[in-house]
Amino acid sequence: MKIQDSAASLQPRFTGLVDGAMQHAEKGLRSSVLGLEENTQLGLVFTDLAGMTIPRTTIEWKKRGAFCGQETFFREFTCVLANTFMTGWLGNLAYRFLRSPYLNPLGMDHKAWIDAKSLSAYQDVLKELMASSKINSSLQLQKAFLQTVFQRLQSTDAIAKLSSQELKNLGVFDFSHYFPDKGMFSKAHVDQLVETYLHGYPSSGKDNSFTQRAFNVEELVHNRIKDTVYQHEVDKAVHKATAKFLEERPAKLSANEKMLLSFIQTDARSKALEEQKLAVRRLIRRGIFIQEKPFMKALYDFAVTEGKMSDHVSLLDAKGGRLVSQSMSDWLSKTKYFMEEFLNRTLADPTSGRIPAKTLPLDRIKRQLLAKQKGVWAFVSPKASDDLLTYAYRSKFFISVIPLAIMTSFGFSMVYINNWLTRRRTGGRIFFPGEEALLEQERRQHQKGGTKPTFGHAPYLLKKWDFENLGTSTVGQSKFIYTWIILSRWWKARTWNELRENMRRDALGWYFWFMGSPLMQIGLATLVVPQISPAAKHFILSKIPTHNENPFQQLTKAIINPYNVWHIASDKQIAQRKEQILSAMKAQGKNQVAMNSVKKLFETTRMLRTTFMSTFGIAFSTAMIGIGIMFINIALTRKDVRKNRLGYTQPPPETPSPQPFRKPEYVTPEYSAA
Repeated sequence: MKIQDSAASLQPRFTGLVDGAMQHAEKGLRSSVLGLEENTQLGLVFTDLAGMTIPRTTIEWKKRGAFCGQETFFREFTCVLANTFMTGWLGNLAYRFLRSPYLNPLGMDHKAWIDAKSLSAYQDVLKELMASSKINSSLQLQKAFLQTVFQRLQSTDAIAKLSSQELKNLGVFDFSHYFPDKGMFSKAHVDQLVETYLHGYPSSGKDNSFTQRAFNVEELVHNRIKDTVYQHEVDKAVHKATAKFLEERPAKLSANEKMLLSFIQTDARSKALEEQKLAVRRLIRRGIFIQEKPFMKALYDFAVTEGKMSDHVSLLDAKGGRLVSQSMSDWLSKTKYFMEEFLNRTLADPTSGRIPAKTLPLDRIKRQLLAKQKGVWAFVSPKASDDLLTYAYRSKFFISVIPLAIMTSFGFSMVYINNWLTRRRTGGRIFFPGEEALLEQERRQHQKGGTKPTFGHAPYLLKKWDFENLGTSTVGQSKFIYTWIILSRWWKARTWNELRENMRRDALGWYFWFMGSPLMQIGLATLVVPQISPAAKHFILSKIPTHNENPFQQLTKAIINPYNVWHIASDKQIAQRKEQILSAMKAQGKNQVAMNSVKKLFETTRMLRTTFMSTFGIAFSTAMIGIGIMFINIALTRKDVRKNRLGYTQPPPETPSPQPFRKPEYVTPEYSAA
């Protein structure tokens, strides 16, 4: 079947009001699905409410009574609170505390956020460059750093990487020559980006974007601190310290007292000058942020329109393996922030603030950027004596890890509160009707299996737990919190059967909550999409660059986390590729028939990617965690009780069944199967 025919066959064949209603419904569905996919936390909340909280509460309430339903609602609803937005909100609050000079003595601007993974990747690039003997000056290092980063950025989608032969085999218009660099920047584009970061655009006086670059903030601070208003504040501090010293002393000072006064004045001037520098630095950073948005937009537009990149890119290592994947806008802004807050700050002369173009301060680079980070976990608050990276990691501990620990503790404690509420509501009756509580001896034996968590090297843990963008909770944080919530439920299980149910429900729930949608989408892209449009599969699904891994390793990684092996192109990436190809075809004067064919092909791909794959992925994940697991659990519990696995005795026929949720002395077959 031809692609053009399949694309045309997917168009609605309705007329009038029905046609309009179908188009609006499809558009609304696509917008809703895109909103859930682009905001991962919102997607998790929707899946939790639609797949866990509502259906599980309904099923438990109907099958096991009101008390069980109330406990299920409390358990699931507090879980979604702990798992999603709360960590990000606490991180934002921690960031505001960290703006205090007492907690941030170096005045590092954490609003210029670089996540731990990206920070580690930048450090690896610097280590690689410093190992080369070709770097002899600060300017060479700046250029080499920017060139290396931009040369190793690669679009994660597969559209730009398809060869002419592959497109010919798919029966698709050959657009491979529009992407000669296969989803990477050309040398000319890299050079232009480097020039822009170092020197900014030529000033036009019309747009703030032309006044921006990767600034040397230290030089700006040294120039601004010379203003009279700041020197006046320094003089006031020296005068105050002098007056305090002279209060209790005679008018005529001895030689020793004069020497002591000189020391006090010097110390007061130094402290006051540092305080003013921090204040000036905050003002300068605020001014840079105000003017930064149009500059970053201009860079993003250049990367997409002229550089032929897409919205989502990976930074590759020297061997071509993926280090970190983020949006293009994040890479552009974080590279600028790294230059300003780390590299330029290290290269700047402490006395003048200027970066010497022809010399290289090796000692400062090794001390501030290449030293092994140690003691990151020893202190929450960063210290002025820390090297810049250790300082940043300690700050991240305060902003990222402490909020994560708070929300993990909150989630962990909910099982205790939930059990207490159930006991209070039911007068001490147990959670599962028809079961006896664990014997105290059995409970002690069960609890002896617990282990204490251990901590590894801080930067590695921060890579897992750090915010990708300040104040926005990540999926990695949600996975960590939910894991501890699940462990708390297992730990405080009141019966063996509750433990079995928790282990089945929560382990499968964890996996399908986070991995159900990508698994279904990859399956659909592999098995179903090619039957509709063979080209769409190649546009949507691409393998992530890795070092030599055998098929078994790739299969294992794909089962554990599909995103470790496959990248699913976003709707925005597909739309950008469509516009890039159509613009190039229009510039070359291609006929309208060929352009319409390409347009229909990409619209079909977007429909399959979003309206079809994403919708079924979310529906599959929601159905599995909300309905499938619950009915499996109830069936297995019924089987356990019927087989008398827990050692219950059968009641006499004339004995009535116990009331629901009352601790029973025996179990009737009819009640235990309910």
